[in-house]
Amino acid sequence: MYLYEQAIIDDINKLFTNSKVSAAIADSLNEGLRRIAAKEEDKITLPAVVLTGGNWQIEDTNFYSLMHGSEFKRDDTTLPDSPMAKNTNIIPFIPSYDMNIIASSSRECDMLTRELIFHYMMYPTLNVKIPYGIDGLHTFNISFGRNINKSQNSSGLVYRTINLTLQGAYLWHNNTFNLVREIETSVDIRYDIEKSI
Repeated sequence: MYLYEQAIIDDINKLFTNSKVSAAIADSLNEGLRRIAAKEEDKITLPAVVLTGGNWQIEDTNFYSLMHGSEFKRDDTTLPDSPMAKNTNIIPFIPSYDMNIIASSSRECDMLTRELIFHYMMYPTLNVKIPYGIDGLHTFNISFGRNINKSQNSSGLVYRTINLTLQGAYLWHNNTFNLVREIETSVDIRYDIEKSI
């Protein structure tokens, strides 16, 4: 789960490399601002983007299996020529988040919100590297909700909140097993056939 979240944060940081926009994942806005401050020598750098939420919706309760071919590298050196296969089970699910844009003024907040909307409407696809022995790239898409809410706290900070969901996200589980190369039998099949005739 955290892999998808980190992919979004990394993409936002990459998008605003030349400007001072901080991004963080947190359970709440206040925790997100504290995390940003911790990275900036206890100074909150605005504008900022804090990803909160992380609710799940299981898209399908059935398992799907993906075969990942065979591999001839193995840890067991007693059978160096025995190939291995990876069988990956996946469950499609839809994570949802609140993307909170925080700024010191309405104009700055609206400008950053505009940039993020245009960026992810035009380039919604991100990549994430899946571990668990799979070690492959997987793509998913970001989809925005229709409502963009605005609020302001007692300190004068302006917030805009966009609901987003991730399409094409999976829960992953990997199994690695030996492929059978040949079957040995102690039964003389030809003899048994001739005997039965």
